[in-house]
Amino acid sequence: MLVALFVVELIAWAILPTRVAKSQVAHIAAGARTPYQGAASPFDASAADTAKLLMVFQTKVLVADALLAGIAFLGGVVYMIEGQRFVLSVMGIVGLLMLATFPTRGRLEQWLKAQQSEIDKIRLSGDFPASPTVTK
Repeated sequence: MLVALFVVELIAWAILPTRVAKSQVAHIAAGARTPYQGAASPFDASAADTAKLLMVFQTKVLVADALLAGIAFLGGVVYMIEGQRFVLSVMGIVGLLMLATFPTRGRLEQWLKAQQSEIDKIRLSGDFPASPTVTK
C-alpha cells in the first residue's frame, strides 16, 4: 500500500506544484495578483513582479515538499508498525528527492529569470488567462 501511495505522490509531486506555479504566473502577467503591502513600489513593475514571483516560488516549494513529507511520515508510521526494512528505502528516496530539489540561491535565480521571461512573453502576446481575479 505504501509503495502504491508513493507512486501516486511522485506523480502528483512531478505535476501539481508546476501547474500551480504556471497558473499563478499567468495571473501575475495579467495583473491579477498584487504584492503584499510594502513589498515594492507600484511604479517599479519588475520589482513588483519579483515580489510576486517569490511568493509563487515559496508556494511551489511548500506544495512539493508537503507531498513528499506526507509519504515520508506515512513510511515512518508503517515502519514502526510493520518493522519492514524496505520501507526505509522509500523514506530514503523521499529524503534524497527533497535534498535534490532544495531551493538554493542559484535555482531560485534561474527560476525567477525563466518565470519573468514567461511573464514578458505573455504580456507581449496578450494571451492572458480566461478570467483573472483582480485584487485591490
